[in-house]
Amino acid sequence: MELKPLVGTIHELSLHFRSINHELSLHFRSINHELSLHFRSINHELSLHFRSINHELSLHFRSINHELSLHFRSINHELSLHFRSINHELSLHFRSINHELSLHFRSINHELSLHFRSINHELSLHFRSINHELSLRLALLDFV
Repeated sequence: MELKPLVGTIHELSLHFRSINHELSLHFRSINHELSLHFRSINHELSLHFRSINHELSLHFRSINHELSLHFRSINHELSLHFRSINHELSLHFRSINHELSLHFRSINHELSLHFRSINHELSLHFRSINHELSLRLALLDFV
């Protein structure tokens, strides 16, 4: 069996498949290029579309934020007025309690002051009497 015709046939088949491979490669590069351009276009359109949606949502949420801000400012103002009023009422109440306690303790202080003055007076009289008695005894001792 002669190998030369077989080698020639294999060589021709190799060249044929290289040619087919080259044609398919060019064909798929062209398809890839077309798909790339197509998807770039789709991507660009989607990008513009989502930017527009994002912008609309941004405006919408800014509006909601502004409305909520105004609403909570109003609530804050109302609560502030309410708690100022409560604070004022408590202040008046505790001033009244303070005044009553002040009068009560002044009265107690006055009573204690009178009581201790009386005790002091009694002790003073008692010690004067003792002092007088001791003075008389000393005088008698000096006399004797």
